[in-house]
Amino acid sequence: MLLCLIGVNFADAVVSLERDYKYPYSGAEDAAKYLKSVGADKGGIFGYLFGVVSVQAYFDRNILGNIPTAYYHHGLPIVGDYLNVDELNRVKPEYIVAYSCEPQLMAEIGIPDMERYGYQLVHFSDGYYIYKRAVYQRESYFILRRVYPTSEQTPQTLNPDK
Repeated sequence: MLLCLIGVNFADAVVSLERDYKYPYSGAEDAAKYLKSVGADKGGIFGYLFGVVSVQAYFDRNILGNIPTAYYHHGLPIVGDYLNVDELNRVKPEYIVAYSCEPQLMAEIGIPDMERYGYQLVHFSDGYYIYKRAVYQRESYFILRRVYPTSEQTPQTLNPDK
């Protein structure tokens, strides 16, 4: 019985190691590399949801203009769990980094909301939090760039034919 248990655990370990080697645990490193490659860390970036602190870890300073610390605090006041539209329109950051453990849901609901405020998806970084033989949770990041220079300009006013 003990040998059977060891065999099953060994097989799980082999699969887990293979998947850990093949797939990134988190999309944070890829997202940070993208932000650095386009020079976004020198301009304005807003973060959306608590997972953005994983991207933050690849920089030597706080790059997120809407989150006052380089870490996420689960206490009050809650900062980073929502995008303050007034602040977004006032500051007009060049980029928004959004974390999601359910990327399909974010693509269907969150991204269209951000597009209404003049942001367009420019990069997607995916990650797979793997537990034994299954993906336990996704660790993905959406990077959006401002495409409309002012809050008054919306997709409808810039292109009335659409």
